[in-house]
Amino acid sequence: MSAGTLYLVPNLLGAIDPAAVLPQRTLDVARGLDRWVVETPKAARAFLKSVGTPRPIASLVIEPLPERATRGELERLVAPALAGASIGLLSDAGCPAVADPGAAL
Repeated sequence: MSAGTLYLVPNLLGAIDPAAVLPQRTLDVARGLDRWVVETPKAARAFLKSVGTPRPIASLVIEPLPERATRGELERLVAPALAGASIGLLSDAGCPAVADPGAAL
């Protein structure tokens, strides 16, 4: 089985229509993912609602990324991708893994 993909999904910087600032491919990927590692679950749910996720948000797996995650926590969060599932990484604002906790993942 091949590994899944870890997608770095940029979050919005304020109240704006996602289609006005995000490429269609990014929106399509975000709408298709059902696993997420996020900085703050509440902010992630708001983002997912704004992009029009077709599945109920409550049915998605949304895992918070600890600010100072241990190696074991990081391994647990990335394990589904290593097993073949794709995961979205979402910070509270802007692009994940750039000067935020997502960089470790």
